[in-house]
Amino acid sequence: MAELIHAKNLSWRHLHLLEDPFFAKADVESAVKTHKARGIVPNRGITNFQVWLDRTRLPLNDLNHAVLNSLKNGTSYYVHRDMDKPARPLVYWKPAESSNNSFLGVNGGWEVYDHVPAPLCNKLSILLKQIEPAKPMSVYNAPEVEIAQAIPVSYISQNERHMFVLEVESENDAPISDEVYINLVGFNKTQNTLPVDQKNNVAHDFESQIFRAKHGDSFEVFAIPDRFKTVKKDFQENKNLKQSVLNKSIAALRITDTYTRADNVIVHAVEYIIPENRMLIIHREFGAHNSKIPLDEYVLQHEDSDWIQTIEVNSSLKGDQLSRVKDGWYELRFENLPSSGKFSLYSTPIDGYASPIVLFQNIDYAELTTNVELEEAEIAQPEEDEIMSDQPSPSQLRDEGLEALFG
Repeated sequence: MAELIHAKNLSWRHLHLLEDPFFAKADVESAVKTHKARGIVPNRGITNFQVWLDRTRLPLNDLNHAVLNSLKNGTSYYVHRDMDKPARPLVYWKPAESSNNSFLGVNGGWEVYDHVPAPLCNKLSILLKQIEPAKPMSVYNAPEVEIAQAIPVSYISQNERHMFVLEVESENDAPISDEVYINLVGFNKTQNTLPVDQKNNVAHDFESQIFRAKHGDSFEVFAIPDRFKTVKKDFQENKNLKQSVLNKSIAALRITDTYTRADNVIVHAVEYIIPENRMLIIHREFGAHNSKIPLDEYVLQHEDSDWIQTIEVNSSLKGDQLSRVKDGWYELRFENLPSSGKFSLYSTPIDGYASPIVLFQNIDYAELTTNVELEEAEIAQPEEDEIMSDQPSPSQLRDEGLEALFG
């Protein structure tokens, strides 16, 4: 796999992974073909093609030529990921001493290969002077007496500075808008602390704050989109995401790389794929436009986990997930559904005595249509003389009915 990176975002850790534009041609053509024909399986050669294209103003009439030209003139670069190596790299490390070939910014420097054409060679030569080298880490064992006299051991053990940097892509190569806000959360699993809790617009802001940690500490990073209201509530109430992870509502991000910047900050590169908002839109009929609106509660249950989402219908038909669509109809919008598994939908009157109604049950996500229309359903109400003074309240009946359904 590989990614396209703008020259201004190129860093020291990318240099040994730069590929010659000639050998990137096939992947570029495949990515352009996928971009133009949305039905094709997303290209996995260049993983961030759509994100890169959204941030690059290129003429779309001859996209193949435009992308390759940006690689040939050094505006952008094809960078391999993971364990892949370039077929014909653009630069190499030239050590000052034959024993040193560590890419660590000492006793040597990066050189451009002779096969690189002049325009790209000139751009690379300039970039190599601007990119800050990574600093090598050294271990120094100070005598115990000196440590005790100088600085407390507890402070020294916390003296490493860390940060997270997001590598942002979008699920199914969907376009990324200018405002994509998340709550970036980082847990220190070793110390059981929360060093990072901040809001980021991942369309532009990819970095966390710098925090301190001990050598060898392990981390877990999450990105909570604004629309993940249940997950946000779980985090606000519990200061952890154990229940949301158990419900498969969110998962920890993958840390793809760790390196040390020139200022000795240890950077953890984290892959973040902006999730697609999987929705179930239901159109529900309640009668003529002047009819009394039944105040129902709708519960969508994921049968393969504890995921559940509830929408209450109010008399104004207004809400984040509720709206009137036409005379006698309203729309329910269930959001952020799990990507697989079976679902069931139930409704129950908020102020009535009827038992919950099963609208559909154990339907696979793949079978759910984009829009579901449910015709008006008659809900029998008890006669007033049948209502005893010691009869349970409507809310008690509703809760008992839901408990019977969900256990």
